[in-house]
Amino acid sequence: MFCTSCGEKNSAGASYCAMCGTELSHAIPVAQSDPRDPLDFEDLDRLERRTSGASRRVENNLAKALLATFFCCLPLGVVAVVFAAQVDGRTRAGDYNGARRLAAQADTWANFSIGLGLVGGMIYFLAMMVASGI
Repeated sequence: MFCTSCGEKNSAGASYCAMCGTELSHAIPVAQSDPRDPLDFEDLDRLERRTSGASRRVENNLAKALLATFFCCLPLGVVAVVFAAQVDGRTRAGDYNGARRLAAQADTWANFSIGLGLVGGMIYFLAMMVASGI
């Protein structure tokens, strides 16, 4: 039977959807089809509906970029924020590969910012230890 919430195909005796956990009391029964044809057109339509929203959403990494900007290294964090801010526009335009590329660049620059902030913090800490004579 198919889940009415996410479209996942579940076993006939299942009480809850294996994908989303929705109760299957109002589920759509699976039509008997030819075993040589594992997917019929209804299966393909449900699969497209189930995957269209999830696979097309691209995480923009904006929160990570903003935190890296404020707490780690301002110049590198700003570059990460600029890349992250462009991701949603590309996604709305339908350029999913471009959006993923921009999200990866935002993540990379945010990681550089975090790394440089940690190294700078350790150098500062060691310099203060040496200056205080400990």
